[in-house]
Amino acid sequence: MEVHGYTKSGSIDVTIGGSRLIIPDDSANRHRQMIADWEAEGNAIPQFVPVQPSLEEKRAAVPTLSARQFRLGLVDGGIDLADVETAIAAIPDPVERQRGQVEWEYATQFNRLHPLVVQLSSSLGLTPEQVDAMWEQAAAL
Repeated sequence: MEVHGYTKSGSIDVTIGGSRLIIPDDSANRHRQMIADWEAEGNAIPQFVPVQPSLEEKRAAVPTLSARQFRLGLVDGGIDLADVETAIAAIPDPVERQRGQVEWEYATQFNRLHPLVVQLSSSLGLTPEQVDAMWEQAAAL
């Protein structure tokens, strides 16, 4: 028997005889009685530990910004909008540069992980953490 730990709901995640089971924490349950015997031998059931989302998962969950919020967030973050246009004009590939111009001029919403946002952040010398902070502030506008 291998006891993996408590689940979020308070049941017990365990492998018995090669089968992974979720056992209710109920003393009348025969599998729970086996776990109680295991505990009596000095073992302890590990507590539930919530899985922390990765940084990319957190960033993907960040709300989109309207064009207004995005631009005001840049201004409030000390970024001159002319510098954004300069960074777009400096994109070496002509098709990607035109795509960037269209996104900048006509997009009504901006996603934190959109390739243009990531590229411009780098071009403007912003760290991902700085962009995260600016994004959070802009979302409140």
